[in-house]
Amino acid sequence: MRTFLAILVLLGLAAPGHAQSDDRGLIQAFLEDNLSGAGREVRIAGFEGALSGRATMESLTIADSEGVWLTVKDAVFDWNRRALFSGRLEIDELSAGEVDVARAPVSEPGLPTPEAAPFALPELPVSIDITTLKISRLSVDASLLGQPAILSLEGSAALAGGAGKSELSIDRVDGTQGSFAFSGEYANETKELSLNLDLTEGENGIAASFLGLPGRPSLGFAIEGAGPISEFAATIRLSTEGQERLAGAITISTEDGTGTQRYLADIGGDLRPLVEPQYRPFLGSELRLQARGLTQPSGARELEDLTLETGAMTLSGSLALSATGWPERALLSGLITPPGSDSRTSSPSGG
Repeated sequence: MRTFLAILVLLGLAAPGHAQSDDRGLIQAFLEDNLSGAGREVRIAGFEGALSGRATMESLTIADSEGVWLTVKDAVFDWNRRALFSGRLEIDELSAGEVDVARAPVSEPGLPTPEAAPFALPELPVSIDITTLKISRLSVDASLLGQPAILSLEGSAALAGGAGKSELSIDRVDGTQGSFAFSGEYANETKELSLNLDLTEGENGIAASFLGLPGRPSLGFAIEGAGPISEFAATIRLSTEGQERLAGAITISTEDGTGTQRYLADIGGDLRPLVEPQYRPFLGSELRLQARGLTQPSGARELEDLTLETGAMTLSGSLALSATGWPERALLSGLITPPGSDSRTSSPSGG
């Protein structure tokens, strides 16, 4: 919030008639000082047009204790400065010609850890409307995604009075097929959430490689849901090589007063193509997972009921973990039928 307000103060100086060149050094230093913080050093080069409706920047770098990890080049900030005086930040274009993410930032020791809190969009002193958010070339290091990737990104976003919506589209542009699309809306007042996520990749894609799928097949994954966040339900689908492998629904609800979060899951499908051949008889043609559990505000978690069925195994039971993750109670029972055999082995356990 401190950084956001600092930028608004800067933008508020942008009244008609101010000279651009006189304040360039002062404004650049102001931005660098206020965007930097503990474990984060921001440096800007070639900053022009701060007091006009279109500002450009040759480069921006963000560094931590191990050096620069993010570089932004050829950035554009095109906005309606008059709208700010009526409480609106209207951005026609927020773009960059090139962004290079060399690695993940270092987590600095001693920095504060954010506390868990109910989900809510920030209530900012101005409304924000970004018509076009665009990165022409986004380079991501292999240490982050498992393989190097060059992407393009385009989207939009709006936030006003605790209500927001966004759209985002990401495509691979390095010769490997892949796309990611997201759209979502949420309002603090109604607590209504809607989201739609769709990922598709060709062979040897990031998701298949990360999951270690045999042969690294083409992959599709989708999540879609809408409703009050107090009892939000979403459907999920996973496919490979154009065939559905897994589908189901997940429901997450929050108890009024206690803040306890409950979840239900009912998912099933044929996962044999997603594992090595020697494990396929064990899974069988139909896997079914049903689970019911909760997470308390303290961090304690309980799996109240679990049922997992495969071609050769049935597993059921419950489990309780303390806020520190220490098991407090466990009761599991299983029945295994070796593939190709009529014999059955039961293995109950409890504690």
